[in-house]
Amino acid sequence: MFGFPLARQIQALFPFLGLGFLLGLIYDVLRLLRLSLSRSKRMLVVFDVIFVFLCAVMTFCFCLSIYYGELHLYMLLSECLGFFIYYITFDAFFRKTADKVISFAGRLYGVFATVISLPLRFFIFILEKNKKVFGLFGNKIQKKLKNLLQK
Repeated sequence: MFGFPLARQIQALFPFLGLGFLLGLIYDVLRLLRLSLSRSKRMLVVFDVIFVFLCAVMTFCFCLSIYYGELHLYMLLSECLGFFIYYITFDAFFRKTADKVISFAGRLYGVFATVISLPLRFFIFILEKNKKVFGLFGNKIQKKLKNLLQK
């Protein structure tokens, strides 16, 4: 008889379920990266191609290292079943958690940007208040630069 015996096929079911679960997690991580970078359709296509490539490489390496390079339909079906199990169980939790993390990171970035920009705003405020004092020097420098550029 060709192929693996039934006991070996059942043993192959669980590692491929785990691989499908892992691929579901990778899909959510790539989705998180895509949404944080851009929401364009081009970026969606790029990240989908990256995901399909990762799926193909991981499945190939998994089959090559554990099952001597043999790939059977039940292996792919159990991988898809693992992805589906991840999707119906942990996907909603991951998305809620990721949305909270992204919103917290956005607020943290806003606070950080405000703190960094305060000295710059203060410096610009001082320059605008003392425009007459700094304006004389600025006009002289501008005239000298104009003469240099004309020569």
